Amino acid sequence: MRTPIKLIFTFSFGVFLSGVNTFGADIYFNPGGGSEPNSCGEVSNQIPTVSTSVGTINGTDGRFLRCVTDIDALRLTLHKAGICSSAPDTTDPSADWDDKCVFIVDDAAGIEFTVTKSSTSAIPAEKIDFSDLFEGTYTHAILMVGNSVKTKMNAQFAEDFRGANGNGAFCYSINAVTPGNAPALADLAVNCVSSEAAMIAAGDHDFSEKVFETFQTGPTTLVASRTATNGDRIHLF
Repeated sequence: MRTPIKLIFTFSFGVFLSGVNTFGADIYFNPGGGSEPNSCGEVSNQIPTVSTSVGTINGTDGRFLRCVTDIDALRLTLHKAGICSSAPDTTDPSADWDDKCVFIVDDAAGIEFTVTKSSTSAIPAEKIDFSDLFEGTYTHAILMVGNSVKTKMNAQFAEDFRGANGNGAFCYSINAVTPGNAPALADLAVNCVSSEAAMIAAGDHDFSEKVFETFQTGPTTLVASRTATNGDRIHLF
């Protein structure tokens, strides 16, 4: 009798709190530099002012000031999930994954699911196929998700920030595509209001979307793969 197996895929994630204009903060991250962005450093669930020796960009213009915090939820579209007998090619995993991996999920249209730190999202049973799985030792797992990543978050700051529609100390994501650097205020994927009650009253707290086409490692350097802090390899196709 074969022993049934249970596969659990886990995700670790954070978010760049970008696209928020500030009037007095001094939180700086240079996308073209080698350093990582600052942690937002929440104190009692509030993000304080963070000072650096670099200062603001463009004088008092805070459009590019960023820090890193957790998100409330992550929404992805899953196309493939498989387990592999050895590590796929480190330059292009699709070059040899047919030889090394068994895909138990393979869906061209994709399966949208949402995960949070405290909850899981089940893949429909009819989307999972174990028929090609054989007994053996599997050392690696591989996931292919769409390059459109949606995140939902809100955060309270110690000072007012500017969002797409007004300013306030409580900022939250809205249903919009992240506009990149130097956007018009109305195009920001975040609103800022006076309190959580004002956010609830507005009723537009939703997922914002970021479409990844490349990773940027310098002012003009674009790459198709990165190594995550936990050692996982991330590729863009």
